[in-house]
Amino acid sequence: LDREQLELPLADEIKGPTLHFTWWELRCKCINCALLDCNPPPDIRVKVCELAKALEVVREALGGKPVQITSGYRCQKHNQSRQIRGAKLSQHVHGTAADLTVKGYDGLALRAVLETLINLGKIPEGGIGTYQELKRLAIVHYDQRRKKARWGPATIKPVLQEFLEKKDIW
Repeated sequence: LDREQLELPLADEIKGPTLHFTWWELRCKCINCALLDCNPPPDIRVKVCELAKALEVVREALGGKPVQITSGYRCQKHNQSRQIRGAKLSQHVHGTAADLTVKGYDGLALRAVLETLINLGKIPEGGIGTYQELKRLAIVHYDQRRKKARWGPATIKPVLQEFLEKKDIW
């Protein structure tokens, strides 16, 4: 990693850890962190950079479609808040997780893309969770815990399986 990337303030929207992902969208979104401009420690920032690199691979596999991060790094206080109610051992507090949405992809399709990229060794093994779709917005969790973990609906529709087999992006 480039030393300059690690020293940037999190609120710097112009330059992020990768071309398409800024520190702003990967940061903790709690009011305390926003007001105090909190930065995670350097070891966590390194992990956030690695996560962003994997998300670039996901974006590329989706033909360059923008990947929206609804939740990235979370400080411990925010993770335990009533608003989030995150797991005690959440990967978000380690900087190794992001909750994602991609316009035009439902939860099962995005999950299948992540599974395929993991199986091909293009992104690290980790957790994939599919959350209930809210207002037609599918949220899929991806983390880099280095071991397989899966939760939420996982059935791949036959049409989706056919799409994945024909797609020449893998």
